[in-house]
Amino acid sequence: MAIKDILVHADTQPGSDGRIAFAASLAKKSEVHLTGLHVKADVVIPVTGNEGMIPQSLIDDQERAIELQAEAAKNQFDSAVSAYEIEGAWLVARGAAADLLRHHSHSADLIIVGQQHPDATQAHDIPEGVLQDTGCPTLIVPYAGMGRTFAQNVMVAWDDSAPAARAIHDALALIPETARYDVGSGKLLVVGSWIAMLVILGIFFVRYAMGVGLAMQLEIVRDHNVQLAVSLVLGAFSGFFLARGLVFWRIYGAHRGQRAAG
Repeated sequence: MAIKDILVHADTQPGSDGRIAFAASLAKKSEVHLTGLHVKADVVIPVTGNEGMIPQSLIDDQERAIELQAEAAKNQFDSAVSAYEIEGAWLVARGAAADLLRHHSHSADLIIVGQQHPDATQAHDIPEGVLQDTGCPTLIVPYAGMGRTFAQNVMVAWDDSAPAARAIHDALALIPETARYDVGSGKLLVVGSWIAMLVILGIFFVRYAMGVGLAMQLEIVRDHNVQLAVSLVLGAFSGFFLARGLVFWRIYGAHRGQRAAG
């Protein structure tokens, strides 16, 4: 399933700025549209037994605070959209957040919500509600943040059930594709990588520096510690390509075996 539109829940609770920034970075990486949804809180009227005596100023103060929260959430969203140079749309609604996310999920391919922060002023069950009530893939961002990498090392909780198979199918669109087997041609197509290019350049510069040092008869290149360090570096670089090649060979072998069996 290709992702074309991401829906992120944007509020002003602790951790919301990181969630919005992560959603924007994912939209930038996937080259898709990002929609931010902010849900305004309801005005809380104290139960006094005589609601007619509640001053209007109390309601007005809450409304102003709610509007300020909506404005702050929009500023966070606009800043992320501008920073990552992506297309974005902003939505504001009032009601139950889980219900509104479910309603707007019909036009989204991925929903991003946040885990409740221990310091949050309002308790909610948004992740649970979205997971149970929507058929859209949902990504829950931990309140501690996502870290520097995403979907580089994937662990699958598998119980041989239909929901597990559906979850893995939905997650495939978020997992970086390093190699793909083309059934028609029988070839393994490898996606280009800056890391591989940098490793190649590293091998070149290390060997070039050692060659220049030997040609100039520098004493440092004859030092055993330097030679040992160079050997370790070149060995690590070679190990990178060996491991990469083994992974690609396993992918090719698995698909080739399936093709032969079919």
